Amino acid sequence: MKNVAIWMLQRSGLLAMERARTRSAFRIVTYHGVDERDHPVLNVDRLQTAPTLFAKQIEALARQYQIVELETAVRSFLETGNWPERGLAITFDDGYRNNLEQAAPILTRLGIPATFFVTASFVDGRSSPWWYALREWLTSRYPTSEQAAAEALKLEAEWRPLSEKARAQRFSELKASGSVAPTFYPFMNREEVKQLSQMGFDIQPHGDAHLSFRGESLDRIQQDIEGSVRFVREVTGHDPWGFAYPYGHLPVPLELAQSLFETYGILAAVSTREGNNEAQANRWALNRWDLHGGYSVPAVSARVAGIRRLRQDEAAP
Repeated sequence: MKNVAIWMLQRSGLLAMERARTRSAFRIVTYHGVDERDHPVLNVDRLQTAPTLFAKQIEALARQYQIVELETAVRSFLETGNWPERGLAITFDDGYRNNLEQAAPILTRLGIPATFFVTASFVDGRSSPWWYALREWLTSRYPTSEQAAAEALKLEAEWRPLSEKARAQRFSELKASGSVAPTFYPFMNREEVKQLSQMGFDIQPHGDAHLSFRGESLDRIQQDIEGSVRFVREVTGHDPWGFAYPYGHLPVPLELAQSLFETYGILAAVSTREGNNEAQANRWALNRWDLHGGYSVPAVSARVAGIRRLRQDEAAP
């Protein structure tokens, strides 16, 4: 029924009318990985999008919007107070190897720019995503993948806002290991990140250790920002201009991070809060539409237009 409803919206012209009405607003969309391999537990949140589906989604967005580099749009907004008309930027979070092997060739073929927010410690192998360690442990403890997946979603929602120390304690209580381990969806190394940069794609920091800025002290947040800024400089040879909050968690109050960002030359930061960015947008908490979840092409069009805010359980298979 949901796909029928979206089809009716398209046929009625409402999606086009909404895009026209909001042509002065700026849209930022988020992906994580592009991988043809699926897994009922490790990819329970569908962070990994199938390459063929990804290509179709990007082609549709390119027909509907003017896809621009995020940095260009942000600098224009800061200088003039206006976003590019019908503008949309594509971003990726975390730094999966499939960003280079799968996403980049598709974007290059289509002539589409993108910004890749990369977590330094994942690339350097100093840490790996704790959520994959948790999912692997739960898979070995539950008789069915459905039970393991449900428990993973529950625990991860509880654990994301925690500090590193508190999360390590939770792993200890489960008698599970949250230590560095190879993942089913591996991350780029430094040379591969550099290669992505040399292809013309924008590389920006996504934290050094993928911390929740909601759960850490100001000193720890500063260390994380500093480490991630240094990483981008070392790998790309360029000073970073932007930042993506891990988990989308903004510090409270937001001014705590703002002064730190300005110290390191950061001009703007993106969250995971859904919505368009209007003329009054806060540059330290820009909105993004998250497109992971396996959404069909019509669902992506409706979601980014803002007519329906689809939940993950409304995504197409």
